[in-house]
Amino acid sequence: MTKFTSLTPNLAVDNIRDTVNFYTNMLGFTLKMAVTTEGQMHPSLQDGNEYMWANVANGGAEIMFQTTKSFQDEFPFIDAKQSHASGTFYIQVEGIDALFTECSGKVNITSPLTTTFYGMKEFYIKDNNGYDLCFGEPDPNFKPA
Repeated sequence: MTKFTSLTPNLAVDNIRDTVNFYTNMLGFTLKMAVTTEGQMHPSLQDGNEYMWANVANGGAEIMFQTTKSFQDEFPFIDAKQSHASGTFYIQVEGIDALFTECSGKVNITSPLTTTFYGMKEFYIKDNNGYDLCFGEPDPNFKPA
């Protein structure tokens, strides 16, 4: 049987620079690589360049972003305007209380920090492109009913 080793979403976005700035400045991700519209690879965003693709990471979480135009050009069989996720991206973290505090007042928190019936402390945000992200961490004080 095939063993899957990772899952990295490639999300269609309007603006790579704005998206990378959101994920690095608001959520602590690090830019791994960005590609200009001319196909040049850069380890950091450089002034004066327009980007069509980028990859960010934080610990074991990794996300790729691609402009909607580039997405449609590269994958004509996918309707990038219709392929937004009908769900959430669940990111398990360590230090959820600190992350919630850091995000408060800076990002659109759509569901407050709560402990779920299955023992996870979670909260939800919308990123700058409208994608729903859920951050979760096991609650060490959880006692099942």
